Amino acid sequence: MRRTVLAIFAIAASARAAVSILQMAYGIHSIPGLFTVRVWDDFYYYYGGQLSSLSHGLLPYRDFAYSYTPLFLYLLYPFYAIGGIHGAAIPIVLADAATAPLVYLIVGKKAGGRAAALAGIGYALSPLMLFEEGYLWFSSQPVAFFMLLSIYLLYEDKLTLSWATFAVAFLVKQEAIFILPVYFLWGLRKDRRAALKGVGIFALIFFAVSLPFLVLAPAKYIASISYSFLPNPVQRLAQATASTQASLTSVSTGALQTWTVTYPNPILSFSINLVDWLSPLITIPLLILLLPALFISRHKDNVLELTSAYSTIGFLIVFAMLVHPLYRYYLVPGWALLYASPRSWLSSVIVVVGGALTLVTPLGPFQVVLPLATILAVIAVLDARKEDRTVLQPRLQPAVNGTVESG
Repeated sequence: MRRTVLAIFAIAASARAAVSILQMAYGIHSIPGLFTVRVWDDFYYYYGGQLSSLSHGLLPYRDFAYSYTPLFLYLLYPFYAIGGIHGAAIPIVLADAATAPLVYLIVGKKAGGRAAALAGIGYALSPLMLFEEGYLWFSSQPVAFFMLLSIYLLYEDKLTLSWATFAVAFLVKQEAIFILPVYFLWGLRKDRRAALKGVGIFALIFFAVSLPFLVLAPAKYIASISYSFLPNPVQRLAQATASTQASLTSVSTGALQTWTVTYPNPILSFSINLVDWLSPLITIPLLILLLPALFISRHKDNVLELTSAYSTIGFLIVFAMLVHPLYRYYLVPGWALLYASPRSWLSSVIVVVGGALTLVTPLGPFQVVLPLATILAVIAVLDARKEDRTVLQPRLQPAVNGTVESG
């Protein structure tokens, strides 16, 4: 197992190093047509400016705008101080590479070695993760790593350590809180006393890390980590897509604001925009449909990962509709949970393909339909395999007992 873990990490790290070097050498907008509608330079434009402010002795929340919980910035800062802006990407790239063997370990707890290895390699070479975390260096890592690590520790019955890790995940980026209902109920079912103790540990760690900011800038800190200060998405899209082959047109539909995209190929443009236009009609029915499907699947050994992914995506859909459409942008942790959910090669392929398809559209409603459809597909594949085993069992039994059925 150790060799497999190291091999998967090596594959993931090598792939991310390759795309990171490509981006550093030629620039983030250097390759025409490379998913241009999704190429945002948040890392350089936002994180770089915040790290520069931090290096000049300024405090996040009080002295400059910062909309995440504090550990993300402070995890990056030591590497920024040593290696500059490119050095600051090291924790993001390493956390994403380390998530691949973690996926392998989680799947391996419940499935065979081949299925686990395929899931780990699927994450290691996932186009979605390579693009968003290896090439763009988005803030969805290392929070996704700590979320999965807390679930792995939950499976290992290390509940106290699991809750401490979950607190770290939340302090890296607050969207980890989206899995809290599922996480708490699961822990409560395993050990009620340990779950209640875990809530206390979570609150203690959060308070200890937050204390300096609660003392120096309480109102700004609370407002910032509740996502009150989101940048204007149209401005960000305009900055990100300048000097690219694709052009974006903002279409205001109230809370479901979306964008149309024009590619050089008119058929491709029409197809993508049609799917994106139809997606709002599917999103809520699919979200509702998954509730009974997950309830029926509550005894399956991957229900924790699937329900956590559903909870994460569900909260993002609600926030996108009621608060701001930019919440469709924070999907990587939900996909990371989905990568840990397969129990067969087919479900791994479904997750990898589903994640890759998110790269062909801008931040439209199709982005949140895909993970929901993937959850449903994974459940359907597991159910089909269970039915196959049920049908085959009576036929195999006589052979096992050494009897031959007469024709």
